Amino acid sequence: MRGRLSNIIIIFLLSILLSSCTTNNKVDEAATEFDPYFREDKLQYTNIIGDPELADDIFKKEFNLKSLTSHILYYSSGQYNFVINFDSSVTSAEIDNFMSYFSNSFISMHPPAIGTSPYQSQLIDMLKSEDNPFEKLSLRIYINDVKAFRYDYTFKNLRLTSCKYWENVYNDYTFKSLNNKPAESFIKKNKGRNRAITIRKTFKNNGVIIVNIKSNKIYSHRYINEMKENIENVLAPALEKEAFDKYYTNSQYLGIVLQFEKQQNIYKEYVYYNGKDEDKGWIDVNWMEYNFLSNYIQN
Repeated sequence: MRGRLSNIIIIFLLSILLSSCTTNNKVDEAATEFDPYFREDKLQYTNIIGDPELADDIFKKEFNLKSLTSHILYYSSGQYNFVINFDSSVTSAEIDNFMSYFSNSFISMHPPAIGTSPYQSQLIDMLKSEDNPFEKLSLRIYINDVKAFRYDYTFKNLRLTSCKYWENVYNDYTFKSLNNKPAESFIKKNKGRNRAITIRKTFKNNGVIIVNIKSNKIYSHRYINEMKENIENVLAPALEKEAFDKYYTNSQYLGIVLQFEKQQNIYKEYVYYNGKDEDKGWIDVNWMEYNFLSNYIQN
């Protein structure tokens, strides 16, 4: 019972933090040819904050971010910017460790009372600054020098008011693969000779996973509808059962994004809401801006 209560409390707190990240349009990074860099990172960095070398030492020793290759905190064009780059050996645990540090320090603004935190003294100065007020903050994450995801936050009186989110969906990110029986069974049953299926968790940590079906042809409506039925009647219930068995709640698999891809082009995308029974179904939303977790808890 104690473990179940702890899970519910954590989910509730996370939903409050994430609820502000769903009210605006996603960051516009779409392009005909995939650009590995965010537009801001093609410019020269100015007004660099703190000592990156000192922060790097703390990140690696205190937060165990072994795959971190570079990072920079700077101010430009009316906003603070935090740019992070991991190498290809990065793990989910490292991403989670960094995001926990970032959320506590820059969003909740509750750095650890004991111990050393990267950019801790600089953050205090940022929050107090009148010349460069803490009103906008952009977090941009790269993996192996290719953009992976970003958050763009807006604050008023040091309180988070809105947030935009974007994620690179053209990379499988094998370390984010969903390796459980429902996912493995679904892939085994539906993969084909010229059809690759991957199922992975997103970086959003909002109970969303991506089912990507990649082929060298465009599938018919009949096949697409067949896969949607398989998601709705087979995969979604199996994932929900596994979530309840482990966590006593289905906070892990609330949104299932079904994508059909050909030659680095996602030509069809559908979103299944796997929440409470009366709300289950295919919904017409942008999953990057829809808050599955918050809606699940509040409804």
